[in-house]
Amino acid sequence: MVNIGDKIKKIRLMVGLNQKQFSSKLGISQGRLSEIEKGKNYPSFETLVSLKDNFNISLDLLLDPNYPISDICDLILPSSTEHDSVNLTSEELYILNLLRQLSYTDRIKMEGRIEDIIKDYSLNNTSTLKKLNSSFSLSDTNHDEENAILDLT
Repeated sequence: MVNIGDKIKKIRLMVGLNQKQFSSKLGISQGRLSEIEKGKNYPSFETLVSLKDNFNISLDLLLDPNYPISDICDLILPSSTEHDSVNLTSEELYILNLLRQLSYTDRIKMEGRIEDIIKDYSLNNTSTLKKLNSSFSLSDTNHDEENAILDLT
């Protein structure tokens, strides 16, 4: 069984807030939040409603003691705002929330690293397709197919 305090702490960390920031959004003191996270106290009904309203959390799953903490991203409900028209996986939400914890400068650095990784991945796949394509001996009548394969890269 998972302690509700552990789940709340995981949510706080996932959204990238410290205890002071998170408790302020919930309308409780930092000390109260600390007690809840340590399992020394339980959140009030008002605190749970505030958690639901401020972080779009499913209270059904949050309050289920058998719901695994490893699936904590599933507690976050899809937002109904226009910019959230793309469905994100739990892993994508987790990565997005990690990025939000970084400073602006570090986010720009991370964006560059991700772009480099994608560029390397793309180049590796392109060269693999070209090698694969050149290993086949295509007749003159099949050059359209060969060009179509290369155009995909």
